[in-house]
Amino acid sequence: MKKSGECKGNLRSAQKIFRVMKMMCFLMFVLLVQVRGDVVAQNQVVSVDMKNCNVEEFLREIKEQTGIRFMYKSEYVEAIPRFDVHAKERQVLTLLDEVFAGKGIKCLYDNGVIVLTKVQQQKGPEEVVIKGVVKDEREQPLPGVTVLIKGTTIGVATDSKGEFSLTTVKQDSLTLLFSFIGMKSREVKWTGQKMLHVVLQDDSHDMEEVVVTGYQTISRRESASAISTVKAKDIMVQGVGSIDQMLQGRIPGMMVLNTSGEPSATPKIRIRGNATINGNKSPVWVVDGVILEQDVPFTASDINSEDAEYLIGNAIAGLNPQDIETITVLKDASATAIYGVKAANGVIVITTKKGVVGRPVISYNGNLTLNTRPSYKNYHRMNSQERVLFSRQLIESNMNFGRVPTGETYEAVYEQLMSKQISQAEFEQKVETLQRRNTDWFDLLFRSDVTHTHALNVSGGTE
Repeated sequence: MKKSGECKGNLRSAQKIFRVMKMMCFLMFVLLVQVRGDVVAQNQVVSVDMKNCNVEEFLREIKEQTGIRFMYKSEYVEAIPRFDVHAKERQVLTLLDEVFAGKGIKCLYDNGVIVLTKVQQQKGPEEVVIKGVVKDEREQPLPGVTVLIKGTTIGVATDSKGEFSLTTVKQDSLTLLFSFIGMKSREVKWTGQKMLHVVLQDDSHDMEEVVVTGYQTISRRESASAISTVKAKDIMVQGVGSIDQMLQGRIPGMMVLNTSGEPSATPKIRIRGNATINGNKSPVWVVDGVILEQDVPFTASDINSEDAEYLIGNAIAGLNPQDIETITVLKDASATAIYGVKAANGVIVITTKKGVVGRPVISYNGNLTLNTRPSYKNYHRMNSQERVLFSRQLIESNMNFGRVPTGETYEAVYEQLMSKQISQAEFEQKVETLQRRNTDWFDLLFRSDVTHTHALNVSGGTE
């Protein structure tokens, strides 16, 4: 009995083990079948030839060929533009990866379903390029202008064309600061413009009117002396090459007298009249604080004519009028406190132009003057025929001559006819010759002249 019970217990245990083994085999078979099915589904090949299709039409075509379902959010695929697909016998996932490459969509296969998810890209700060051009008020490009983003140290300088390009982190608005020597600084707000056009204004200041006395510059209202000031640009006269000639009639109380019509002659200038008989009566010329000595090495008394020295030139003859900024005339006796007794005739203080800080500026001034020679047409003079007619009228009026006429004149020929020295035919022949005898002495003695002046100035630089 005992032996029979042990056999039954062993049989039950074996049956339990067998049932467990059968269950495990079945589960393993089901799992292998499912994995095989997933592998087969992923490796399915499709052939697609579509033009101008959207994502939904493309996925519908793949589903019809493979039976694979797709899961996605509509907002993920609505932003993707239409596209063309040309594929032959391509694996599903490979084709999907190619189509959605660069579109921010990733495909995942899960239990017979392909899920479309959005790729989370880690983007850095977006950059933007700001471009523009800087010019002055005369529409000339400004090279070397400093362009800074306000509140930062990010900046560039404009090139030779006045253009600039600045890269920075994109913001809704930026403020750019433009600065240049000799120009007013300017702030410009950038709100996304493709090209900025910036115009800088000259940084000029209106100064109070001042006068230059040679040793100081003072306000006009603080000066008690008799001083007159003019600007060179206000007295420029075309065809006149000397500043002293341009001053004629410009300064009250100052006389400018032309001594000769020769091109090299300079006028006489009298500010306080004639203070001496034999001495020098000319005023003192001062250029930028330096007294100019007379170029003529002798005085008027040396050559017995006070006007002779002006035919050679004066102290200011070598100064280019285009280089002069202002002219100040000291007319009273207070000038002697500065320059001594030589200032008794007055002082003319000249201030020349100075270079300005900024970009180089080249200026040219040219002048061409044509002086034509005199002509008899400009004067009421008789020609030979009129002179013979006048003489004939005098004789017909029984006018008496104070002496016997001689020479090649109508009166002399008529006297020869009356004294029977020549015949009537010879008389008429000589008269006809006299009527044709015209000598243009202006043509023989004078000629037309051309005067041209040229001035080229270059200014600029840094302090």
